[in-house]
Amino acid sequence: MNIVWFKRDLRLYDNEALFNAIATGRKVLLLYIFEPSLLNDIHYSKRHFDFIKQSLESLQKELLPYHTQILIVQGEVMEVFEKLNQLLSIHAVYSHQETGIKITFDRDISMATFFKSHNIPWFQSIHNGVIRGIKNRKHWNDDW
Repeated sequence: MNIVWFKRDLRLYDNEALFNAIATGRKVLLLYIFEPSLLNDIHYSKRHFDFIKQSLESLQKELLPYHTQILIVQGEVMEVFEKLNQLLSIHAVYSHQETGIKITFDRDISMATFFKSHNIPWFQSIHNGVIRGIKNRKHWNDDW
């Protein structure tokens, strides 16, 4: 089973990660995780989470014709994927490559290690042109 991990890119249309997961022909689990570490982070407010909730409600309605829903859970990402890995045969994880704050960057580094140690490919689609983790931005346009 493929998992599409929705992070900040809460849309169905023009979503490269979702498209790529579906294109494999495997079953797809759509997943959103409310992370306590983000809920309590000073960079986020109630307005952020109200927007996320409204966006998820809208997505759930858009998914009705496809007879599927997004699994919405609360927990730290590592714990959620550890549990899912025990319950499911995860073939691959698809998400967009998030650009945000240090806490999400560090989380993604930890998750990359987790996925690699469990032989789960993680495909991250770049969606805003930002190249994550580079040490020198002098020649960033060479990567375009």
